[in-house]
Amino acid sequence: MKYTSAQNLFKYYAKKFKEDVLLQEEFLDAINKILNLYDTKIYENRFIVGGVIEFIVLATFRALEFDASHVGKISQRFDLKIKYKNEDIFYSVKSIFTKSSEIRLINVLGKSSQTHWEEPTIFLLPKLGIGYCDNTLIDKKFIIRKEDVIVINKKTLENFLKNNSEFLISLNLPYKNEIKPETAHLASEDVAVSLLKNYKRLKL
Repeated sequence: MKYTSAQNLFKYYAKKFKEDVLLQEEFLDAINKILNLYDTKIYENRFIVGGVIEFIVLATFRALEFDASHVGKISQRFDLKIKYKNEDIFYSVKSIFTKSSEIRLINVLGKSSQTHWEEPTIFLLPKLGIGYCDNTLIDKKFIIRKEDVIVINKKTLENFLKNNSEFLISLNLPYKNEIKPETAHLASEDVAVSLLKNYKRLKL
């Protein structure tokens, strides 16, 4: 099967993660910190937070001694590459911290009508944890193509994960509205401040 290796790797990763209490604590703390630092109600911060979360997930694989790397610089559809049993396994990472009924899988934006969700995907879901799914594990009627996006029904995904615990690492991830950011940081502002810090005339 096309997705067998990705499924088996995630099951092994999940088993190791569930045994590592310190890693669970640090992961939850890191997620809460990034959501607190950059409020995703601010549009530009959503992309930064999503990217940071990909690297936090990458760090969990490395903490569990997997040979893992981020491939976002060279791939539009995948975020992580894990070497496992002489194979390169690729995953997309999707996170959602709202009560939306849908999760965006692919922004289509005029691409071919033949574009489909084909990526083994790691999901971060509030009050549920880290889960895995692909298009062989869920009824395709719940994978919906709209005008410019392909989405998956969130409740259906949640029910699948609850009923298939080998694909779920149970963690109490927060909803966005539970996080009260200390300040309304813009990610671009922080980058600009860092860039200009050694200039004499250019200051923010």
